[in-house]
Amino acid sequence: MDSAYIEETVRTVRVSYKKGETLSKEARLRNLTSLLHLVRDHADDFIEAMHRDFNKPHLESRGYEADNIISEVIYYINELDKFMEPMNVNDRSLLLLGKKTFLKPEPYGVVLIMGAWNFPLQLTLLPLVGAIAAGNCAVVKPSEHTPEFVMVLTKYFNQYMDQDCFRIVTGDRHTAEELLEQRFDYIMYTGNSSVGRLVMAAAAKNLTPVTLELGGKSPAIVDSTSDLSVVAKRIVWGRCMNGGQTCVAPDYVLCKPDIHDELLQHMKRHLLDMYGPNPRKSNSLSRIVNDKHYERLSQLLKDKEDHIVYGGDMNRADRYIGPTLMVDLPEDDPLLQEEIFGPILPVVTVQTMQDAIDFINTKEKPLVIYAFSEDSAFIDRVISTTSSGATVINETMSHAGIDVLPFGGVGTSGMGSYRGSQSFKTFSHMKPCYVDPYYKYFDFSVDARYPPYTKSKERVISLIMKRFTNSEKRAILAVKVAILAVIVTLILKIFAVDQAIGSILEK
Repeated sequence: MDSAYIEETVRTVRVSYKKGETLSKEARLRNLTSLLHLVRDHADDFIEAMHRDFNKPHLESRGYEADNIISEVIYYINELDKFMEPMNVNDRSLLLLGKKTFLKPEPYGVVLIMGAWNFPLQLTLLPLVGAIAAGNCAVVKPSEHTPEFVMVLTKYFNQYMDQDCFRIVTGDRHTAEELLEQRFDYIMYTGNSSVGRLVMAAAAKNLTPVTLELGGKSPAIVDSTSDLSVVAKRIVWGRCMNGGQTCVAPDYVLCKPDIHDELLQHMKRHLLDMYGPNPRKSNSLSRIVNDKHYERLSQLLKDKEDHIVYGGDMNRADRYIGPTLMVDLPEDDPLLQEEIFGPILPVVTVQTMQDAIDFINTKEKPLVIYAFSEDSAFIDRVISTTSSGATVINETMSHAGIDVLPFGGVGTSGMGSYRGSQSFKTFSHMKPCYVDPYYKYFDFSVDARYPPYTKSKERVISLIMKRFTNSEKRAILAVKVAILAVIVTLILKIFAVDQAIGSILEK
């Protein structure tokens, strides 16, 4: 798409935002409902398109993409009133006595959402749910690497969504570069860290805030207290789901030598159960998305037959790479340095579990750290002494589909997060608001701030601004209780005297 079309697209959407066409509760509900119908009515079309693009299994497309979006839209339709409500933050201090202080959620304006190809429906439309709920307009750019899906999405997006407020722009990296030349009020990008840096650099020109959902090498630590059969099943499923093309897939396994062989045997058995003796014939395994990524993965496996203990089969014609287990790789091997993004799983031995933690801490911060253990002390150590976008114990992948947990990275694995309630926060500026409804009646209460300054005014300002420690608060409370007790005692005594006087007068 040429730059003139992109400029016109952004201008149209910005005019609509300035008119306030997406701000009201009614507008947000209407747009959320349109998105709900878009996905519900054409889920089968999207699923078939993704299958044509890279043989994506129907179960994965429906369960982890279409149903995920539908669930999130319904969540926001049900809870929108709560999210739009201002948040009271008055702490009842002297400084805020008689004042109203609250946080008002305010949309950023025009949002750019740049989706990814590996979960093309979810990673393109799921961020849009939060953007709509927060009252934004949006320009959506799906990845060009799933052309069948893009064609179907473009057709129905234009039919269902308000074209004055929401536009879809398709094209290759040149289109993305043209989009990034435009001024947006917020940018959300999902993809790799190298492009993430370009997005951030472009956003910096206009000081545009960003959320970057990137990736990295997510490790899985396995200790001897865990059930190795269950652990093996969960790890190889997480590695091979979507053909291994998942940003939160376990990228390598760390375990001690005493469980290494047994863990591998369980992995081999579960891979055979899941994909059969000839995984190429399985309808449960995606293909690699394009020739470029197939070549990259095949080069990673080149001349490494001695390290392959399971799988390693490939077929260029249909971009097939079978589930592959690898051992005894040198630490500087690209398979242990780069994010793999394919159904290949290296298993690395360490002498102690502390060595596993140290190994992880020498790397960039991953999107997620998986740990399998029944040792609570070790679990606490993993959570407390490592840094990652998320930590998941005795499971893989599932945290990414739970709307009560924000999803996002840290460091080179990303910045910012979304999902569930976090999406509304991500696409909203929580505007601080301060209201003094009694300003003309109580202006004398702030006389101390006006010049000319004096020592007495200084003492008053210090008292107003003072933040009391917990011990001071307890002392003040004790004084208040004592004063209250004295007042109550006096009232009771006065009441008793009044009764006595009344009795005398009656006589």
